[in-house]
Amino acid sequence: MSRSVTPGRVDGQRGGSIARAERAENRAAWVTGIGLVLLCLYIVASAVVGLLSHNRPEGSPVGMGLALVAVVGMPLLARRKRAIAARLGSIRK
Repeated sequence: MSRSVTPGRVDGQRGGSIARAERAENRAAWVTGIGLVLLCLYIVASAVVGLLSHNRPEGSPVGMGLALVAVVGMPLLARRKRAIAARLGSIRK
Protein backbone atom coordinates (compact mmCIF):
# COMPACT_ATOMS: atom_id res chain seq x y z
CA MET A 1 0.00 0.00 0.00
CA SER A 2 2.71 2.48 0.90
CA ARG A 3 4.40 1.72 -2.45
CA SER A 4 1.35 3.13 -4.23
CA VAL A 5 1.59 6.32 -2.16
CA THR A 6 5.34 6.89 -2.77
CA PRO A 7 6.17 5.72 -6.28
CA GLY A 8 9.04 8.21 -6.80
CA ARG A 9 11.17 7.19 -3.80
CA VAL A 10 11.89 3.66 -4.94
CA ASP A 11 12.27 4.63 -8.59
CA GLY A 12 15.24 6.93 -7.92
CA GLN A 13 13.24 10.07 -7.14
CA ARG A 14 12.49 10.74 -10.83
CA GLY A 15 14.08 14.15 -10.53
CA GLY A 16 12.26 15.07 -7.32
CA SER A 17 13.83 16.75 -4.33
CA ILE A 18 14.78 14.99 -1.10
CA ALA A 19 12.24 17.10 0.81
CA ARG A 20 9.51 16.00 -1.60
CA ALA A 21 10.51 12.35 -1.20
CA GLU A 22 10.47 12.67 2.59
CA ARG A 23 7.00 14.26 2.50
CA ALA A 24 5.83 11.35 0.35
CA GLU A 25 7.35 8.85 2.79
CA ASN A 26 5.64 10.60 5.70
CA ARG A 27 2.33 10.55 3.82
CA ALA A 28 2.79 6.83 3.16
CA ALA A 29 3.48 6.25 6.86
CA TRP A 30 0.29 8.11 7.79
CA VAL A 31 -1.82 6.23 5.23
CA THR A 32 -0.42 2.91 6.41
CA GLY A 33 -0.89 3.88 10.06
CA ILE A 34 -4.50 4.90 9.52
CA GLY A 35 -5.16 1.61 7.74
CA LEU A 36 -3.67 -0.34 10.63
CA VAL A 37 -5.73 1.61 13.18
CA LEU A 38 -8.91 0.92 11.20
CA LEU A 39 -8.01 -2.77 10.98
CA CYS A 40 -7.39 -2.85 14.73
CA LEU A 41 -10.76 -1.21 15.43
CA TYR A 42 -12.50 -3.74 13.22
CA ILE A 43 -10.80 -6.67 14.96
CA VAL A 44 -11.63 -5.33 18.42
CA ALA A 45 -15.25 -4.61 17.44
CA SER A 46 -15.74 -8.07 15.94
CA ALA A 47 -14.17 -9.67 19.03
CA VAL A 48 -16.48 -7.72 21.35
CA VAL A 49 -19.52 -8.69 19.27
CA GLY A 50 -18.42 -12.32 19.35
CA LEU A 51 -17.94 -12.24 23.12
CA LEU A 52 -21.27 -10.54 23.80
CA SER A 53 -23.17 -12.93 21.52
CA HIS A 54 -21.36 -15.97 23.00
CA ASN A 55 -20.27 -17.21 19.57
CA ARG A 56 -17.57 -19.88 19.55
CA PRO A 57 -14.80 -19.34 17.03
CA GLU A 58 -14.65 -21.78 14.14
CA GLY A 59 -11.46 -23.42 12.98
CA SER A 60 -10.13 -22.26 9.64
CA PRO A 61 -7.36 -24.05 7.74
CA VAL A 62 -6.92 -20.94 5.59
CA GLY A 63 -6.57 -18.77 8.70
CA MET A 64 -4.04 -21.14 10.24
CA GLY A 65 -2.06 -21.21 7.00
CA LEU A 66 -2.10 -17.44 6.75
CA ALA A 67 -0.91 -17.12 10.36
CA LEU A 68 1.91 -19.59 9.71
CA VAL A 69 3.01 -17.72 6.58
CA ALA A 70 2.93 -14.43 8.52
CA VAL A 71 4.97 -15.82 11.43
CA VAL A 72 7.65 -17.08 9.04
CA GLY A 73 7.46 -14.36 6.41
CA MET A 74 7.25 -11.15 8.43
CA PRO A 75 10.69 -11.42 10.05
CA LEU A 76 12.19 -12.15 6.62
CA LEU A 77 10.45 -9.14 5.12
CA ALA A 78 11.57 -6.91 8.01
CA ARG A 79 15.19 -7.99 7.59
CA ARG A 80 15.04 -7.33 3.85
CA LYS A 81 13.40 -3.95 4.39
CA ARG A 82 16.17 -2.91 6.80
CA ALA A 83 18.83 -3.97 4.29
CA ILE A 84 17.21 -1.93 1.51
CA ALA A 85 16.78 1.08 3.81
CA ALA A 86 20.46 0.90 4.74
CA ARG A 87 21.47 0.87 1.08
CA LEU A 88 19.25 3.85 0.37
CA GLY A 89 20.44 5.69 3.46
CA SER A 90 16.86 5.87 4.65
CA ILE A 91 17.25 4.45 8.15
CA ARG A 92 15.33 6.39 10.80
CA LYS A 93 16.57 6.53 14.34
